[in-house]
Amino acid sequence: MCITASFEATVAGAAVPQTYKACASSSLCPVTGSQTYSVNLGGSGAISSAQCCNSDNCNSATLPTPIPQPTNTLQCYTCDATTSQCTSTVHCTEIEDRCFQGTGAMCNGKM
Repeated sequence: MCITASFEATVAGAAVPQTYKACASSSLCPVTGSQTYSVNLGGSGAISSAQCCNSDNCNSATLPTPIPQPTNTLQCYTCDATTSQCTSTVHCTEIEDRCFQGTGAMCNGKM
């Protein structure tokens, strides 16, 4: 599969738009077509639109950067990366319909 994606990562209030075009595994692109993804980690997050296709050079178009979504009623716990305290909550946006739990490691002060 081929993929083209436009996403906007937000860290400490600063938004950084980026475009990504490459080959993708079927686990990332199980079907052709467009998808929107979003994750909200409290102090940081990202929103992405992606399009998967399966013919030569089919990912030549550049997708527009997704528009931030309004909040919904779902709230999830969020953790402070510097203290590992997980007592705050974050309000999810329209397309964020699940809470998740994960672990990571800090390398040179970055996730």
